[in-house]
Amino acid sequence: MLNRLAEMIRGMDRRGDTYSRALQAARVRASYQRAYFAPALFNMNPIQTDEIASMAVDAHWRLYYNDAWLRSHTVEENAAVLIHLCDELSMRHVAAPTGSFTSTVIGVVLRLRSVIAYSTS
Repeated sequence: MLNRLAEMIRGMDRRGDTYSRALQAARVRASYQRAYFAPALFNMNPIQTDEIASMAVDAHWRLYYNDAWLRSHTVEENAAVLIHLCDELSMRHVAAPTGSFTSTVIGVVLRLRSVIAYSTS
């Protein structure tokens, strides 16, 4: 799993993505905390904007973020928000499946997550 995460991070460098270091750190931390969300975390397209106060996502997997807000919070706090946003995206796909590969993967991840939660309780 860690190798795949490293590949995703290296892939971002090849694409020439330039975005906030605070967001990069939060993505890595969130993927460490919730490995099953790593593909979703690194497939969101980050867009820096001052139009919103914190972070938000849309149905097209665009991640809007306010850089000043990110810098004013800890990596752990930002990672928690990213996990929450991934959860929102995954629930949208389950609620209205499109038949796409992404929605299928998210559905499998949610089922695995519930199995893991059940087995650890």
